[in-house]
Amino acid sequence: MSKYIITLLLLNTSCFAASPRDYIDYYVNWYGIDYKAATAHKVFKRLKQVANKNHKFVNPKLRVLNNRGRNPWARALRDGNIVLWRSAIDASYSSSKDEFEARLAFILGHELGHLANDDYWHLELDYKFSRRNRLLAADAEGYAYAAR
Repeated sequence: MSKYIITLLLLNTSCFAASPRDYIDYYVNWYGIDYKAATAHKVFKRLKQVANKNHKFVNPKLRVLNNRGRNPWARALRDGNIVLWRSAIDASYSSSKDEFEARLAFILGHELGHLANDDYWHLELDYKFSRRNRLLAADAEGYAYAAR
C-alpha cells in the first residue's frame, strides 16, 4: 500500500518540476540570439520603466531569438527573461514607426504582465480553464503599457 502512495506522490510532484523550457538557456541554445532587434530592445526599455514588477525580477531581460520563419511567438519565463522571436517582430512591422512600436509594446507589455503576476500557465496541468482569463488580464496590461 505505501509503495503505491509513494509512487503517486512522485508522479504528482514530478508534474510541477522545473522544465528546461523555463529557462533562457534552452531557447538561446536552440534558436540563437538575434542581435539586430534594436527597436524591440528600445521599446522594452521604455516599458520596464512603467510596468508592474515582480519582486523576484526587478530588472526583467529581453532576448530576441532567431526562429527561421516559424510562428511569431513571445513568452515570459520563470527565470525573469522574456523571449521574443524574430518572426513576431517581422509580423508587427508597419510602415509607420509609431504603429510598429505600439505593436511591439503590446506584445512585450503582455509578457511583462505574465511575468509581474508569476503567470506561467503553460506549465500548469489544468490550464485550459484559466488560460483565457489569464490571457485577457495580460492583454489588459499590454494595452495599458503600450498606451503609456
